[in-house]
Amino acid sequence: MGQPAHPAPPCARAYARAIVGERLAACWRDPPLIQVMTGPRQVGKTTAAQQLIETRGWPARTGADLPLPPGPKWIETHGRVAERISPAHDQRSLRILDEIQTVHGWSEVVKRLWDEQRCTGGQVLPILLGSSALWVQPGLTESLSGRFRPHRCPHGSWPECRSAFGWGLTTWRYFGGYPGAAALTNDEALWKRHVAGSLIETVPAREVLALQRITRPALLRQLLALAAAYPAQILPYNPMRGPLQDAGNTTTLAAYLRVLGIARPATGLGLLSRGTTRQRASSPKFVLWKNALVNALSLSAQSEAPRRRCPVGTARRERGRRPRVEWPARAGLERDLLARGRSRSRLHPRARPAHLRP
Repeated sequence: MGQPAHPAPPCARAYARAIVGERLAACWRDPPLIQVMTGPRQVGKTTAAQQLIETRGWPARTGADLPLPPGPKWIETHGRVAERISPAHDQRSLRILDEIQTVHGWSEVVKRLWDEQRCTGGQVLPILLGSSALWVQPGLTESLSGRFRPHRCPHGSWPECRSAFGWGLTTWRYFGGYPGAAALTNDEALWKRHVAGSLIETVPAREVLALQRITRPALLRQLLALAAAYPAQILPYNPMRGPLQDAGNTTTLAAYLRVLGIARPATGLGLLSRGTTRQRASSPKFVLWKNALVNALSLSAQSEAPRRRCPVGTARRERGRRPRVEWPARAGLERDLLARGRSRSRLHPRARPAHLRP
């Protein structure tokens, strides 16, 4: 592990992801709406916002993430400063607020400033960046309904990482699409510590525990580690209680697994069934949204890592809409998951006879 597995990746600053072009087009659309970009940490949301400023050339006022959570006055101050900027005739002023979910009462302040601007004919276009779905979504649905246009910033796909860092398919499958951690991939031990401490630990520490009342926070962390140890595997609730300390009853485990599913590091797929009771009583199938979360907690090196059936295809489904997914049980077939849309159900990513399983 002392020798780097591959050369250090180049700087990806000059590479613009597809979401930058999508937001450029959204800035010109009428009527103007608040642009909200959400996604996991370290996937390039702030970099995409800076590239948007450089590409468009509009005057901008940027509010970065602060060590301590600011108050509502922080948003109002940036809003008033952006209003004093005089853009050209065919331009708008951009007001970019990073990690907006850390500000208490952010949605009410943004709504008030936006409504005041619509009445006065202002040309300030707010762009909000958030990395916590549990924190951002309530403010959007309660206060900003009908006033925003959402943009989902997912993990980097293989074509994007290949163009930005020169990664092959095997490298992308192991390290995942985290542009912020790409510079550390030449030192695998350092990369694992970074992903485990900065990306995995932040989900229960900063997102879940700060928003919802969790009576057993240690159990929540253990459940996330258990999901990483058994990716794409079906584990009944009763045997699951064995390796977990203070596991409580199966209802508590099911509730905590749903919380992790909302926060998006991991989830448990239910059984495909028309009966709601049977779905809820089925054993969950652990799914992590990125292989990097599994490999960062593994003791195996990249050269020794087994071929895990962690859903690479599921990460592609995460890039778009998130339909209801369940694991179907049918004799003789292996199916990772079933993506159910509005009109039809679609098998994804494969179905194979049981005797051909790896």
